[in-house]
Amino acid sequence: MRDLRIAGGDIALAGGDLALVDQEAYLRQRVATALAEPYGSDPFHPEWGSTLGSYLGLPYGAGTEALVSSEVGRVLAMLIAAQRQMITSWVLTGTKAQLLAADTIASVNAINARVDVDPQTMDVWVALTTQGGQQLVITRTVSG
Repeated sequence: MRDLRIAGGDIALAGGDLALVDQEAYLRQRVATALAEPYGSDPFHPEWGSTLGSYLGLPYGAGTEALVSSEVGRVLAMLIAAQRQMITSWVLTGTKAQLLAADTIASVNAINARVDVDPQTMDVWVALTTQGGQQLVITRTVSG
């Protein structure tokens, strides 16, 4: 699938045209934006988004990284469900699929989260496999 490239929170340009991402770059951007969108901020999808920002600045405890990893897993499960819903819709309507195998998450292999020394920053690391068999590692820094 092709999508507009986002850089620094804005739509990026390339040579005077709108810049696009696809395949690995699309999937990296999709995961990053899903993790960055605040939970409940989409009025049409109130359960979409992430609560990762709510963990910033809290006292660091033994379970903090497990809580963050759990939230990342929840967001990725929602993203996978949304991809499956799109694919099912295309099949049922006979519409040409927009997602390629390289754009679709087949499995999440590992999630790691680390809260930095600065409690306003955390690093998230996700290893996944696409439907095309490609192994991807996506990192995201969440900061206040």
